Amino acid sequence: MGTAAARQHRHRRGTHPGRAAGENADPIDAIEVRMDPAALATVGGVGLGIALLATAVPATAVTRLSPRAILTKGS
Repeated sequence: MGTAAARQHRHRRGTHPGRAAGENADPIDAIEVRMDPAALATVGGVGLGIALLATAVPATAVTRLSPRAILTKGS
């Protein structure tokens, strides 16, 4: 990748021409992140769905046992 286009590509990725990737890299002071309300609702809905699933699966296994089996299983 010694062509001018390759050198420009490496420079656009945040490295300087003549330097290896990550060598003397410039620090990032801030990263701008934007999220519209629909994306936020999607992420929140997926998180809520995972939490409900993680609660419901073990709960169904526990409800099939009798209280005596639950209390004596640990011994």
